[in-house]
Amino acid sequence: MEEASKYINIISFTEKGEALAKRLSTYLFQSQQKDQADCECDRDLIKCISKCRASKSYSAIRLSECAKESFEKKQGMIFIGAAGIAVRTIAPFLKDKLHDPFVIVIDENGDYVIPILSGHVGRANEYARKIAAFLNAQAVITTATDVSHCFAADLFAQKNNYVIQNKEGIARVSAKTLARQNVTVHCENRSVTLSFEGTVLKEESIEQSEKESEKKQISDQSVPEKEADIIISPFIQDGKKGSLWLVPRCIVVGVGCRRKKEAALIKQTIFERLAQSGIAKEAVCQITSIDRKKDEAGLIETAADFNVEFVTFTEEKLRQVPGNFSSSAFVEKTVGVDNVCERSAMAAAPQGILLARKYAKDGVTVAIAMHTFFPVF
Repeated sequence: MEEASKYINIISFTEKGEALAKRLSTYLFQSQQKDQADCECDRDLIKCISKCRASKSYSAIRLSECAKESFEKKQGMIFIGAAGIAVRTIAPFLKDKLHDPFVIVIDENGDYVIPILSGHVGRANEYARKIAAFLNAQAVITTATDVSHCFAADLFAQKNNYVIQNKEGIARVSAKTLARQNVTVHCENRSVTLSFEGTVLKEESIEQSEKESEKKQISDQSVPEKEADIIISPFIQDGKKGSLWLVPRCIVVGVGCRRKKEAALIKQTIFERLAQSGIAKEAVCQITSIDRKKDEAGLIETAADFNVEFVTFTEEKLRQVPGNFSSSAFVEKTVGVDNVCERSAMAAAPQGILLARKYAKDGVTVAIAMHTFFPVF
């Protein structure tokens, strides 16, 4: 799932529709500015909106251009008018449920709010309910799991910021819940059984055999061989053990490097270390280093390419990180601390574990730490 844009386009076609569009956009802006505690519309929605466009005069060409931009930049769209216009407008740009932005249709009387695309991953259903509450309208939800009050795997993934690796697995899990069957989830050596409604029925620890532990370099964090409906793991080898594989964004990559190292080399070194550790690249949530590297172009570009935050720590902070680390007298003499990659990774994940120690290549060092990632049900 790609990160959605903070922009939304509100499109109307008549004077009546334009008035509703302006009412909606004004309300959202005012709510954001006033930060009203008793606001009917959840501030999650307000925060995702920093720009609205409202116009009553859209030619077919301009409408197509607007839709193209919205889909390319993952900008949500709200059409105030006929659903057929919205469908014909967005049809050429549809990709799949994991990449399309949310699209909502509202009739120009403001009576019905209808999410027609990306109900769960794009949060269209959630936004439709909140907009409907403001307009005193009716949200028309058609998603099967919603109307049947069943557990929705894609909504669960979105809620926990997990990356869906095999979207076909969503249908398999939904088929079970819609058939009123329980669902099993494996995560961090724990097995959870959910009712078809998503209620936790049972949670238990799963012990791995010593033989299995010896087979895996990082076995204490890998799920066991037993199949489950949903596997939550950053490890590639675990992905095939269930119907749906969700990757938690739990991996911190600590990096040390000589000055002016190119991003291409840094990324290559990171990818090599991830591959050696059997970790999916989608699990990376942060790139870390020492603060004297905060302006290092190669590191900044690498973090941007991973679409993650680049975090740096002071020499003093790194020195205070507890643990046994690969020590280098040269590094300590140069930057004031004996290790940058391992210490910075653990500084960002103080309650986590060091999965992979320093890996050095052509003036770049990489280490990997992992946060805990048990879900909220």
